[in-house]
Amino acid sequence: MIQNKYEIQTKIGNGRFGSVFLGENRISKKPVAIKIEEKEGCIRNESRILEYLARNGCKNIANIFWYGVQEKYTFLVMTYIDGISLSKYLATASIDTTIHTWISAIKILEKIHSVGVIHRDIKPDHFLFWKNEWYLIDFGFATFSLTNTTESSITREYIIGTPNYISIPIHRGFSPTARDDLISLGYIFLEVGLSLASRERLPWSRTVFFPNEASTEYTECHILHVQNQYKKKYKEKWENENPEHLIRHYLHDIYIYSSCSETCIYTKLINRIKQYK
Repeated sequence: MIQNKYEIQTKIGNGRFGSVFLGENRISKKPVAIKIEEKEGCIRNESRILEYLARNGCKNIANIFWYGVQEKYTFLVMTYIDGISLSKYLATASIDTTIHTWISAIKILEKIHSVGVIHRDIKPDHFLFWKNEWYLIDFGFATFSLTNTTESSITREYIIGTPNYISIPIHRGFSPTARDDLISLGYIFLEVGLSLASRERLPWSRTVFFPNEASTEYTECHILHVQNQYKKKYKEKWENENPEHLIRHYLHDIYIYSSCSETCIYTKLINRIKQYK
């Protein structure tokens, strides 16, 4: 029992640093989601980000009911968003539904970006459709951005995010910006399109084994790990070989307009997508 109020029930998921449980508010009898970590890390960051977003009018996120440390564990109690993931929702969807969902996702990102937050781990499982609305979840890797969507000059050795969906600039070692959230969203809808057309996944999603792979030279999250280098090269190859693809136009718009005003890029992207209805 947490704070004599929230009861932990069934385990519903595992994160990179902890576990997620379905729980219940013993007073209201309403379900809640409970994240648990042994060490104070991502949960603390997520609680800080979610509280900030809520104060700044962001609606399509989980509400926090309680955050704190009890015994040796860190707990985050929040809205139980019992929704369906984006990939499952769009598995048999029409073009109109897919485009409407894409635009909804862009608007959610526009809102969090407008108040200076970037998610840094955009992928299909982090968008849930619940009560006729789309929600963005799992802000454990999110951070405050001091820049707009322009490319950062700071370089990094380690990837933040999920390798299949991170942008080419992240693969190259640039720090994540709002631009990279939008690029990750483009890869999601490339995957949706491939799945609807031929049940395929992203071309770079498979694991490739090389005879001389030095698995111990770099960790899996290092930009020079052989799998991350493979994904980077395949993404570059795909963009070069598909200049007329809708997603290629979408990515091109991001690269071209990411340095303009805050609202310009989102409007451009939405208008681009609407052309394909």
